[in-house]
Amino acid sequence: MEPTNNGKLLSMLGLCKKAGQLAFGTDRVTDAVRGFKPVYLVLFAEDASANTKKRIRNCCEYYQADCREVALTGEQIGKAIGKLSDISAVAVLDKHFADAIASRI
Repeated sequence: MEPTNNGKLLSMLGLCKKAGQLAFGTDRVTDAVRGFKPVYLVLFAEDASANTKKRIRNCCEYYQADCREVALTGEQIGKAIGKLSDISAVAVLDKHFADAIASRI
């Protein structure tokens, strides 16, 4: 059974997805960070591959985006946003959602 804090975090990710303020998947996240729209928070799963983690961290460091590893699996993140596959990384495109999610990490 997952801790309450993780449940709230997953719920916030689901709401963010429904609002259209979430980019997900490694390629889309790195594209969003490089793009013209501001990315307020990047999260990646604890079970993401070493290559994925390095790619996300390097991109976020270069473009000065807030990047954090969360104690969730890709399966949990994928399920929270309504996807059948594992999602290793997500980017939050709204400041208010990012603040709310960051407070639950």
